[in-house]
Amino acid sequence: MIDTIIQISKQLLPTGRAFFAKLGGVFHRLFAGLAKSEEQAAVDTDSILDSILPDNDGFSAQDATEWEIRLGIISNSSVSLADRKAAILRKYNHPSDIRARQSAGFLEQQLRLAGYDVYVFENTIPETPQDAASIAGTLTAQMGAFEFGQLEFNETEGSGIEQIVNRIDAAQDASFVAGTLKQTFFIGGTPKGIFATIDINRKEEFRQTVLRLKPAQSVAYTFINYE
Repeated sequence: MIDTIIQISKQLLPTGRAFFAKLGGVFHRLFAGLAKSEEQAAVDTDSILDSILPDNDGFSAQDATEWEIRLGIISNSSVSLADRKAAILRKYNHPSDIRARQSAGFLEQQLRLAGYDVYVFENTIPETPQDAASIAGTLTAQMGAFEFGQLEFNETEGSGIEQIVNRIDAAQDASFVAGTLKQTFFIGGTPKGIFATIDINRKEEFRQTVLRLKPAQSVAYTFINYE
């Protein structure tokens, strides 16, 4: 890069004989000295641009951590850098120019942009999570027992139906009783009632994202296996 900077600097000189910058001459040595600081400035500029947007290979894990702090995203170094970059980029763009910001389609789009392979379904019938799972052919043993207003989770950690209401911690939301199924919706695989899989290291981040996107009065039933 230094040779390129020197060549560009020579082109800025007048064309007179007195300004001929021969190799090893005064002008050449001057430009060579200045080129070192100019090269560093160019490298620093590229580094700044790389760290601003998570759309390039120069965006590092440290950049991701700093932006997660700035954007209020739960930070976890165990999550892949690609997933962290996707979550940051989604938060950058939110809420964009989309007006229907609390629709199932918008919520699904935002979750998928953040790197979660999930789908969102409105509870239009309405039906219980058990109904949805039964129709989809999901094994009852994977769900655990369920009665309207009560979810009892599978003993296997990281699996089963949970609900997202007000808390990032799933255990704190477990006892919440929805007033009506009309205010609930489903998040999971497709078709409705099928379980999706999410990295267990992203569980809290996933719940946080849903909480920030969903209507405050609604309850999300999640068909998610965290592995």
